[in-house]
Amino acid sequence: MILQAPVRRSIVRGMACMPLTPDQLFARLDALGIAHRTYSHPPVFTVAEAAALRGQLPGGHCKSLFLKDKKAGLWLVRWT
Repeated sequence: MILQAPVRRSIVRGMACMPLTPDQLFARLDALGIAHRTYSHPPVFTVAEAAALRGQLPGGHCKSLFLKDKKAGLWLVRWT
């Protein structure tokens, strides 16, 4: 049995796998023609806290957790 380290792949061809700064991410979205709007808020830990800050923002509401396990696996957990 031959074991190999996982290959780190880019989500978008030609894009570096390095993490992006917010400004780099927004520039990339602009370059791809993806409309975006950012709302900044202090960290929240419950859906109730998020709902209190949400106010009249359009769109749906969800809570997300980005997790990393002991083997460096990345998981996005999301619920509405």
